Amino acid sequence: LLLFRFQPYLLLLHKLYRTCIRRVNCFSCETSKVYNTICQNKEFGTILKSKLILMPNGFDEELLQSLEIKERSFEEKENLIITVGRIGTEQKNTEMLLNALQNLDLKDWKVCLIGPIEPEFHQTINKFYQQNPQKQSQVQCIGNINDKKQLWEWYNRAKVFVLTSNWESYGIVLTEAKRFSNYIISTPVGAATDIIEEERYGSIINQNDITNLSILLQDIINGDKNINEYSNKNKNEMYYSEIIKWISL
Repeated sequence: LLLFRFQPYLLLLHKLYRTCIRRVNCFSCETSKVYNTICQNKEFGTILKSKLILMPNGFDEELLQSLEIKERSFEEKENLIITVGRIGTEQKNTEMLLNALQNLDLKDWKVCLIGPIEPEFHQTINKFYQQNPQKQSQVQCIGNINDKKQLWEWYNRAKVFVLTSNWESYGIVLTEAKRFSNYIISTPVGAATDIIEEERYGSIINQNDITNLSILLQDIINGDKNINEYSNKNKNEMYYSEIIKWISL
């Protein structure tokens, strides 16, 4: 009865959507997953497909050049693992990373959590230090960094970037990590699968798969996984100017 009552409204809304779509020349979306979902939509997929383009977020190369950051080669990078985001939110799922770190022998590696820390998450961090006092100097909370040059220098120094999010929109931090040739470990959120390109630039792990995250990180630390092979050698493909060129072909 309720569905019947609203059916005229839904039909009107459906007609309005189709009219609006016909009047727009071009639509864009950021990830292949969203692109495929839209194209396969039973109601609007056919009409949208001819007007839809996949346009991923690019990297601001002009800003990078203006900041005069000297890019480090893999050999010049530090044994450093970073994550960047709002530390301790449900979305970022930082607990997953901390739980994985408990099982690791970090040796001469460091892990830095970069971003504003949720007030209630300080208790979680303190508990981690209490249970792992030997890791207090190796696992550090850097806090929020607003200065772009300072933030990008962390990517520049790091060899590994970890994203353990439960969900993301796109995940600009993944683009930044790839631009600075970090080996990326990410849950399958946002643009992660597009950016990692079938493990060409890193690895996809399942949400809350602490065991596999620990194994992967330990293999990297031990040198059993040669992450230098995964360095981004096609950085020019990430520039907005290049993305626009191949979209317009």
